[in-house]
Amino acid sequence: MNRKILSSIVLASLLSLSISAQTKWLGKDHGPLIPTMINQMVDPFFGTGGIVATPVGAGNAVAQAVIALPDGKVVAAGFAFNGNNNDFAVIRFHSNGAVDPSFDAAGAAKGAIMTPVGVSDDEAFAIAALPDGKFILAGQTYDGIRTSIAVVRFHDNGSVDTSFGDNGRVVVTPTSGNAIARSVAVASNGKIVVAGNGMNGTNFDIVTLRLMADGGLDPTFDGDGVAITPIGTGNDYGYGVAVQPDGKVVAAGYFTDPMGLPDSVVIRYRADGVLDETFGEQGISRRAFSPDVDEALSLALAPDGKIVVAGCYRNEGQNDFLVARFLENGLPDPAFGEDGFTFVRFSTSHDLAMGVALQPDGKIVAAGFGNNGTNLDFAVARLQNDGSPDMSFGGDGSVMTMAGMSADIANGVAIAPDGGIIAVGRTVGNVANFGVVRYHPGTATVTGRVLRPNGVAIRDARVSLVDQNGSVRTATTSSFGIYEISNVETAATYTLTVSSKRYRFAPRSLNLSGNLTAIDMIGLE
Repeated sequence: MNRKILSSIVLASLLSLSISAQTKWLGKDHGPLIPTMINQMVDPFFGTGGIVATPVGAGNAVAQAVIALPDGKVVAAGFAFNGNNNDFAVIRFHSNGAVDPSFDAAGAAKGAIMTPVGVSDDEAFAIAALPDGKFILAGQTYDGIRTSIAVVRFHDNGSVDTSFGDNGRVVVTPTSGNAIARSVAVASNGKIVVAGNGMNGTNFDIVTLRLMADGGLDPTFDGDGVAITPIGTGNDYGYGVAVQPDGKVVAAGYFTDPMGLPDSVVIRYRADGVLDETFGEQGISRRAFSPDVDEALSLALAPDGKIVVAGCYRNEGQNDFLVARFLENGLPDPAFGEDGFTFVRFSTSHDLAMGVALQPDGKIVAAGFGNNGTNLDFAVARLQNDGSPDMSFGGDGSVMTMAGMSADIANGVAIAPDGGIIAVGRTVGNVANFGVVRYHPGTATVTGRVLRPNGVAIRDARVSLVDQNGSVRTATTSSFGIYEISNVETAATYTLTVSSKRYRFAPRSLNLSGNLTAIDMIGLE
């Protein structure tokens, strides 16, 4: 059952759906009904009202994946139409949503890069950052006969890294038929792991491969660099991948069960590419969370080794967000949701989670799309560590955002260093554009030091944070001059002032959309 999310057939069917009410259910008991908030939580300091829609190329352009950089910049990757076919496409944005013109500064696009892999359609579906600032895109390339897995490495300035593979590009044909990469991850030793699926002549199997740092297939991974894993007797699809600190590789996706229905699957390989028999059943954890359809379409690895997947949960014809968590041994985590999973309903029509990310505090963010009654909107849900909705996000744990005028779909999500949530996908006007929406985290913390002009700390200084309505939050500095004001509402402008016996301080205006650190206040002579 091949349901490629972005195919024109599926999108056309989704556009034809309509609903009379917009609600959300959370939990297996399908209750209670909770209204879903629309266009709340967006960061007003990002783009226009938290939204950026950027055209790329000569036609439709779709962002499929995103990474948030330590400096607050955002890199979105996907594909765009060059006038004849699709190419890999990537854009870097400043933290305020403006396109970064220093990215591919030598090119005509000025911040938006289109890179061909082959002579026909090339589409990127995944991105991963390397420790040295370079980054990897993975997807597919079509040679006129079949699609193959394609990987391209870029320098941090957006130019293709020609020292990687063949002029910066690696093409792998792992099976006799079509193959595609849906996810990419980088191990601590710099090796690159890619997951997707390939046609074995009869149906699709999950494909996981590992590349050396120079782009060559790693022969220490399953003997030739490529592990082909059949899950069921029908089609099997790989969608997410992560590398554990011990080098083991975790992949997630879905397979066709004996009844012909898709079910979720998580696989773990040892560092040598062989299935890890300590995980699930001989390395494979097959799960039917729904009596109908469930699909794991994205994966994130928690610091404690637990595995979080998000995707599709269908019951009685209704698609909802699926979010599930697995223990290190491959069993569902009983401390999460009910029996290891939960679902989030944004509408009484079709909702789907395409990406998942974990916040440092353990909260889970899933992004995808929901139906607004006429067409599709970006949809984002945030869950507590136990799977319950985070009521501080949107009032009920979920937000839908009208990013464009038609079918808007979030395909990937990342957490910014300040706690902001970045969702990317497609926004539609006359054509599809790279769509980016930034959500503020709800509350944030402001920290810094109060110092004398010579840099010596001032203790017992009174630091005040005043909002536009005159409400004041205060803190007193420690013996090291450190202050911290926490649980401050974001998406607002504040004035920071300091009161000290000996020194006066110039007030500072702060646009708060996430955590702010090192906001030092220095006394005036």
